[in-house]
Amino acid sequence: MKNFTLISLFTAILIFLGGCGTSRPSKFYTLSYMPVPAEKAQLNDNQNRIAVGIDLDDFPAYLNKPQMVIRVNPNELKLDEFNRWAETLKYSFPKVIVNNLISILPAEKFIVYLNKGILSSDYQVVLNLIQFDGTPGGKVSLIVQWGLFDTKNEKLILTKVSNINVDTKNDCFEALVAAQSKALEILSREISLAVEKVKK
Repeated sequence: MKNFTLISLFTAILIFLGGCGTSRPSKFYTLSYMPVPAEKAQLNDNQNRIAVGIDLDDFPAYLNKPQMVIRVNPNELKLDEFNRWAETLKYSFPKVIVNNLISILPAEKFIVYLNKGILSSDYQVVLNLIQFDGTPGGKVSLIVQWGLFDTKNEKLILTKVSNINVDTKNDCFEALVAAQSKALEILSREISLAVEKVKK
């Protein structure tokens, strides 16, 4: 009887420890971009439009991870193991910029795409990402150095550093990602103002 009690107690402890070792499931997030109107999506004639290529030239190593990066203080970052990106920021960051510019710029004048090297563009926007992080319940900070190049004439038209801060609505990660998406929208609008001034 004594042995049976000890075995039962030992089994109960193992079950308890096994339950404690179960981690909570991770959540996965994606950045959102501005919707493209149907009439722009259906425009296929590219011959008379200015081609603009978007190129992400430099990307911080600390952001090239699946975990979301939280800013603790000016000199400390934290990787959140349970809140992750569904796709890497290095891929989604320029993709969101492209889709935003397609939505913003006049479709009859411009065509925008990710620069892959095989497509020739009239102009090229080169992005050097410096900082893109934030704190739930705080704010998102986006710092990007970018330049606009006339590729046909091999001429730098302008260079700029955009420093964008967006407050989060509350302390959840959904609000943090929404604020990051808003920061990219603001950046896209800054770039679009420069792109719209170019001429063939």
